[in-house]
Amino acid sequence: MLKTDYLWKEILTPEGLTDILENYAQVIESKTGKKARKKRTQVFPFYHQLGGVHQVLVHVAANGAGSRYLIQHSAGSGKSNSIAWLAHQLIALKKDGEEIFDSVIVVTDSYTMKQAIQEGFTLDVLRSYSSVDSYYKLVKKIEGDPEFDTRRAQKKLRKYVESHNHAIRLKSEIMVDHFHKQDNTETITAAFSDYYRTTVLSDETNPNNLHDLKTALDEAQVYSPEQVQTLVDLFLSGVPRDQLDPILDACVSVYMESLDEDGQVEFKGKAKSFARTHDFLATILPYTKPKW
Repeated sequence: MLKTDYLWKEILTPEGLTDILENYAQVIESKTGKKARKKRTQVFPFYHQLGGVHQVLVHVAANGAGSRYLIQHSAGSGKSNSIAWLAHQLIALKKDGEEIFDSVIVVTDSYTMKQAIQEGFTLDVLRSYSSVDSYYKLVKKIEGDPEFDTRRAQKKLRKYVESHNHAIRLKSEIMVDHFHKQDNTETITAAFSDYYRTTVLSDETNPNNLHDLKTALDEAQVYSPEQVQTLVDLFLSGVPRDQLDPILDACVSVYMESLDEDGQVEFKGKAKSFARTHDFLATILPYTKPKW
């Protein structure tokens, strides 16, 4: 069975397409720019939105009102549209010829700066910010790492600067001047306090945290080193997705069956932290270890 067979078994059927066009698809009109030009955007549901709304509707139609449902949505996955589509269709549901609901009330909270960032509407300017104090401490730590090739890094930097002397000089003057004016986490936190409900800006990142996180993830035994290497080799060789899925499915099976709820939350949190820390360090540190 292919991972994409739902497309023609559920979505591209006459019933599926009719349902989408009647109850989900819409054109949203908004005004943009100083001249208030009208902009029209077509909106179609994601598969997970269709599934979530449909499951609730089926259960309510069969059992009536009075049940509670929890639909988990990640940031940027379309919570507002899911709520609107569900509310619109709940009010029209009938059981034994009578309407199940007299009215539908939606209670929601307000799209804070933090949430706007998480959902991709606003760029997080603090995500990759590193104060000058933190940067110096980080570089000092990494220079003591035997994997830090000082000569090679300096050679690459010198070659780049010499070949782009004028542009580098102008940009560097601007960046360094700004960098030194905003020289610690307290200053940045105070500067952004008017725009963020909570400004979270950590101090220097310890590159050793990557090793600690990797060790913790390895000890969970959700995957084996052989599975990781095989997946990487297949991915880099450009094989079709269906050749990668068996490896991923096996790991997911272990994750679901071997870890309890607390273990799953801990593993997922550390995996996200590892990816975020690695992404940040990779932008400023010249790691030369291939497996990282």
